[in-house]
Amino acid sequence: MLKVYCSILLFLVAGFLSACNQDVVTKATYACAGNMLLETTFTNGKTLEIQTEGEILLLTRAESASGAKYEAEGLEFWSKGKDATFKSKAGTTNCQRR
Repeated sequence: MLKVYCSILLFLVAGFLSACNQDVVTKATYACAGNMLLETTFTNGKTLEIQTEGEILLLTRAESASGAKYEAEGLEFWSKGKDATFKSKAGTTNCQRR
């Protein structure tokens, strides 16, 4: 009987540990000034992929006093709640999550 309980416990622990290793992915769409749309994918809160106007941009998490901030060379995405700001070489635009 003890062997059965140990097998069940081992099975539950293995399932829990494999669930802990899975990526947490959050997708959102932001509507920005100038009819720009940003399709975003946040992975584990560490990286941000932005698809916009035929480009795919990859940013990494940066320190922020408030909200979530991601950066890459010449790019910055900062969000808090439904509001976001996207900075690129073309300028800064304000966005809202849909």
